[in-house]
Amino acid sequence: MKITVSTSKVNSANAAAHKYFTTKSLGSLDDLAELTTSGVWSPCVWKAGERLMKNYQHCGLVALDFDGAVTLSDTKMMLEKLDLRFIITTTKSHQRVKRSGKRTLPAVDRFRVVCPAHQSFAPDVDQYRIQMKEIFKSHPGTDKACCDPARFYFPGKEIVAIRRWGKDYIIPEPIPQEVVVSERKQVAAYYDKFKQAGGAPGWVQRSLHDGPPVGERRPWLFKVSAALARCGWGDTQILNAVSRAPMDRTGISFKDFERHVRNGVERGRNG
Repeated sequence: MKITVSTSKVNSANAAAHKYFTTKSLGSLDDLAELTTSGVWSPCVWKAGERLMKNYQHCGLVALDFDGAVTLSDTKMMLEKLDLRFIITTTKSHQRVKRSGKRTLPAVDRFRVVCPAHQSFAPDVDQYRIQMKEIFKSHPGTDKACCDPARFYFPGKEIVAIRRWGKDYIIPEPIPQEVVVSERKQVAAYYDKFKQAGGAPGWVQRSLHDGPPVGERRPWLFKVSAALARCGWGDTQILNAVSRAPMDRTGISFKDFERHVRNGVERGRNG
């Protein structure tokens, strides 16, 4: 078997440092398990190894994060029932109390599932997102931020299960490209209304008022910034708006904060 992944060229706890990756081929599920607990990695491959959504080329693995909504043992049982090959690794906050701003989150099962796929995801950013969202429907409790094709993972804490036999994951079929194009046009028309009025959709206003959900700070910054850019807001106006939103800034530098906002703005402006 051949498994293709990307590994970061640097060893850093700072998320912003992981921009350039090396494509690596692995020969077994055990090799993959070792890699996922020893370095920063991604199931996706990017053009020239530069981790940008616009550079997305290929993904042949299903990677899902679980943050307490389901138990590790129940998930393992479900994967075995589906007769899938898989790896389960705990993440750094597994069974530890987590703090998020003023909130204290209980010690629960926090873990990652990685499955080889029977076929690759579509080599298109929007199709990849659509396929991942279909997979989420089959696995309640997954971290929805994992549908980002520029996603990467810090090393897992411990390998708790490897199933070397069974089936590879069947990726949902891509939807017709004309449907994707049609949906893009509908989204553009939706945001044009707010661009003309100088406002923002209700969900964006609520998001700015409430701040990001627990564990979704970075994808929230990207998503809200992209939406505001589609509404025609300027760069400084967007940065000021998301900076005022209530959120825990622990572990994220202002440079990293700005980078996520900038990436979201670029996504919003480029469709």
